[in-house]
Amino acid sequence: LPWLDVAFGFAIAQASQIAGITPGNWGIAEWSWTGALVALGHGLSLAAGFALALRVVSFLGVLVVLAAAWVAHRALDQRSPQSSGADRPAAR
Repeated sequence: LPWLDVAFGFAIAQASQIAGITPGNWGIAEWSWTGALVALGHGLSLAAGFALALRVVSFLGVLVVLAAAWVAHRALDQRSPQSSGADRPAAR
């Protein structure tokens, strides 16, 4: 897809996100991207494929960020010194 068409589609898709019609705007971005790209003369299958690919890539991006945060948390947790229990109050 030409970058100018992507820029136009991005503007339409982002504007449609403001409406908040569905929870999490699921489906709205896909319809917006598809409609904008079809209006620019691209085929329906290319436009829909592009919209769905964007959803998958963004979902995978979220998974990668969550996995990296978990790994960083585990690494920092293992590096922290273990408490010997001397600083805890005695159980009654």
